[in-house]
Amino acid sequence: EVVLKFLDLKPPVNKPYFDGLAPLVVVFQLDHLTVKVVEKLLALGASPTPTIKYGEEEGSLLFDAMQRSNKYEKLLPLLKYRQPVYHADPRKSPFHYALGKRLPRNICEALARQCPIDVADENGKSPLEVALDHNQIEVVRVLIERGADVLKKDAKGQQLVFRCLNHTALQQALLASHPHLATTVFADGTTLLYRSATHPTRINFVSYLLELGAAPEQVVPKIGKSCLELIKSLNTPGLDPVRRLFEQNLQTKGLAHAH
Repeated sequence: EVVLKFLDLKPPVNKPYFDGLAPLVVVFQLDHLTVKVVEKLLALGASPTPTIKYGEEEGSLLFDAMQRSNKYEKLLPLLKYRQPVYHADPRKSPFHYALGKRLPRNICEALARQCPIDVADENGKSPLEVALDHNQIEVVRVLIERGADVLKKDAKGQQLVFRCLNHTALQQALLASHPHLATTVFADGTTLLYRSATHPTRINFVSYLLELGAAPEQVVPKIGKSCLELIKSLNTPGLDPVRRLFEQNLQTKGLAHAH
């Protein structure tokens, strides 16, 4: 309260104090100072990116604050100001740090909305791959919605789209942002329909794929036959709903008699 009253006097907010630190930097180093103080300083024009020196090195306030304070709600006002949230060196990157330390979801999502979409870090990983590695599904969803390249291969040579496919929560988001994937033949000769048709738990996803134009009668290069032929040949009772979906799809297109 005393600090807020002092700030009502509109003191200079970008002038370093006696220890060479800007007021905003000090706020993050003192846990008893609240988010209201951060908001007030920013409202008074405090720079969200004051210089912090470590010997010869210069650091970012955002990254410094993440590591020093456990009052993470104080970071949110900072994140409303566009600033570097991503660094090619994972050891200096707020985005990598937040995901690795599993900081609160709203912080991680705010970082995901601001980081560059498809810039690889020094390990060759895009933000999407980093988020998948840390199993941060909501962050992955934000990146997909922003148009992240899901066809990029990860460090093991697997296209990221297939890793996203393993999470039910991401299946709809994938197609909502990239509807063309429903009919894409991937580098390995597979399609999403082929990869999903034999999973009874993905029945809703299969239905969505068909709505977007996936064709069960189309030959899948990898296996040299169609998904319809594959499902029929498997003769698994659990796949009956998929078989029925395929038949309905063909009837709608007037192709039922052709098979």
